[in-house]
Amino acid sequence: MFSLFFAFTIGECPLVKIEKKMMPVLKIRLQGTKKELRWFLKGMERDSRYEVENVSTFKPCDGDARFRRLYVNLRRKEKKQSGKGVTGGVKT
Repeated sequence: MFSLFFAFTIGECPLVKIEKKMMPVLKIRLQGTKKELRWFLKGMERDSRYEVENVSTFKPCDGDARFRRLYVNLRRKEKKQSGKGVTGGVKT
């Protein structure tokens, strides 16, 4: 049974200055079995759109002993601008 739970918090997250822009950090709580959590983190680390900054240790969940919690800090990577003469979706 797949039971991954996401809790996104943006409001009170610290902001970090990257290339003259302020990028918020997503603080995510993941909940599931250890196998499911490892699978999900591996996929997030491979995804080129995100940067996984901090991963906590496994925390126990109330109730079923199979489930654990992880806390992850995630940042969206900046898109690199290509110098191919494209402005606003219109080729020049």
